[in-house]
Amino acid sequence: MTIFLGLVDETTDICIRDISLHRINRFPYEQDTGAPVKVNQLGYLPNGPKQATLVSNATSPVPWTLITFFGDVVDSGMTVPFGNDTSSGLNVHTIDFSSYNVEGAGYRIVAGSGESYQFAISTSLYQSLRADSMQFFYQQRSGIAIDADIVGTQFARPAGHIQVYPNTGDAVTPCQYAWEGNITDYEPWTCNYTLDVTQGWYDAGDQGKYVVNGGVSTAQLMQAYERAVNMPGDYEHALGDGSLRIPERSNGAFIQQKQYQHD
Repeated sequence: MTIFLGLVDETTDICIRDISLHRINRFPYEQDTGAPVKVNQLGYLPNGPKQATLVSNATSPVPWTLITFFGDVVDSGMTVPFGNDTSSGLNVHTIDFSSYNVEGAGYRIVAGSGESYQFAISTSLYQSLRADSMQFFYQQRSGIAIDADIVGTQFARPAGHIQVYPNTGDAVTPCQYAWEGNITDYEPWTCNYTLDVTQGWYDAGDQGKYVVNGGVSTAQLMQAYERAVNMPGDYEHALGDGSLRIPERSNGAFIQQKQYQHD
């Protein structure tokens, strides 16, 4: 058995003995699955389909009601038993309230002894989606502190991977480390140069960065910019200077670039 340990020279012999394996007892752990009535918590379009799911062991239909923020009942019906949902392993029912199309916020569905989280019915439901998705690029930035005044204290964090222990590799990074070559090529191969790969975007919460995914991200931003400067009206306004919660907002860059495009 070969074991690779960090900060240990590859010529060092590590001897391990008296190993035992123990199964972790996760019982009586029960996952908190939230409200038994599952809805789209963002909301529903007035003239679009509106469906919810009830988690219940009942095998026959269960009455449900749609209530407003003030507690008024505005729609009702019976659930349709679906049976076992293979992805969750739970017995579920479906609820369809597509015929109700009055806009509002704070709606809830009550079914059996359960109640859903609040949701909205609105034509403007997805208007902020474009800006929200663009602003998420800022939260994924590497090598820069994420400002709590912009994203809130929950998502703020100091700069990462800036040649500070324990993440000390981003500023002077070879194509692979010699010890990685032992794994991939069965020899301590590496290239004869290094690159500064600080900044960019993390791929996900594990804070990995990849060339392909970074290229896709760059292409998406460039395409959004090209569309904004070449399509007058709503798109320009939606992504205009100052429209996003990022440090570079309201710096005049978009206007200057747009004028350059027309010159």
